[in-house]
Amino acid sequence: MGDNALLSCDPHHSAPSTNRVDLPGIYNEKRIIMDATPLQIVASFYEASLDETVWPEALAKLREAVDADAAALVVHDFEAGLGRIVAASGLKADVISSYGRRYSRFNVWMQREALFSTPATVIEGHAIVSLAAVRDSLFYREWLQPAEVFEHAFLLLCRSGQLATVISLSRREGRGPFPRTAIERLQEVAPDLARGFAAGRQARRLDGFRRAATEVLDTLPFGLILLNGNGAVISANRISRRLLDLGHPLFLESSGLAVEINGRHLRLRDLLSQITADGNTSEPYAFSIPRQNLRPLTLLASVCRAPGEPLDDDVPAAILYIGDPEQAPLVDHTRVARLYGLSRAESRVAALLASGYRLDQAAEVLGVAYETVRKHLKQIFGKTGTVRQAELVRMLVTGPAGLSL
Repeated sequence: MGDNALLSCDPHHSAPSTNRVDLPGIYNEKRIIMDATPLQIVASFYEASLDETVWPEALAKLREAVDADAAALVVHDFEAGLGRIVAASGLKADVISSYGRRYSRFNVWMQREALFSTPATVIEGHAIVSLAAVRDSLFYREWLQPAEVFEHAFLLLCRSGQLATVISLSRREGRGPFPRTAIERLQEVAPDLARGFAAGRQARRLDGFRRAATEVLDTLPFGLILLNGNGAVISANRISRRLLDLGHPLFLESSGLAVEINGRHLRLRDLLSQITADGNTSEPYAFSIPRQNLRPLTLLASVCRAPGEPLDDDVPAAILYIGDPEQAPLVDHTRVARLYGLSRAESRVAALLASGYRLDQAAEVLGVAYETVRKHLKQIFGKTGTVRQAELVRMLVTGPAGLSL
């Protein structure tokens, strides 16, 4: 591999042209393939930071590029003095597991924390500890020799507090240190590898937040729909999906979400345009939708796009909150018992009251006398610090007991 095999992957760096010629009429195909190698490595690091199963492949590419016999992704806690190998290429499974189980604390190169502080730094092992000192160590005798590696070079990908994420590259004993050209290649591509790793981790973090937010929205006791600037649904929680499945008075059409109010067809896109045109985007727009033989739906539309901000189909421009009084809250009596220290009988009474039942209805459902339910209610008041039924219900439905988990 040529000295320039690992070119910088900066997005502003000019990529080599596929019709480049070094001799008249002859394409330098080998040069084109090698110039693409760093881009592939950086891309694989980004993919691996999203999906850890890709790490062995990504490490194998880097290992080949710098002529290493093994490569590993290592996470080291400098405060505890311990680490683990997340993934590796060129190391046996028992060697990988024994590192985290016993030998990370003896890693002679990880004793110099100050050297592992700046991401994208490349550190050669012999610059940290002399080869003679390595050979005199327990780490050499009990881990390096069984692993069949000796000379090391390190690339710090990330440092967060006392945790360092490091690429460890190694060569078999007797092969000598990494060639200067290999270290230079690694130093050249190191900033791009660190950026690719950081970008992948950030994307993975955001995806985790998105999944968690979706789960949270599904637990809410009211409907919630995220709309883009064209009134199309980006996301809807469980209660909203149930209402949309009914197809009336909320329904989806090609132009986005629409509602039917007293026979009048209203597109949410037009409503959003009206709200933003009025200029008072900080004040939610409230309205209700009458329903035949049912209590009305109550809706609150809140604009969450700044004035003048360009429309994007994937970015929420408004939030629609929906209240359906026909959807009684489903309060889990076992959760109520654990949250408020109630007995099984008391928690069943409390759950029924929070779900909208009167005392006499609760007694009928439970198959007990009305006075028994009243007795339970007094005990519930004492345990929850409430004095009125309305206060108890408010506490239950606004607390975690009211979530649809």
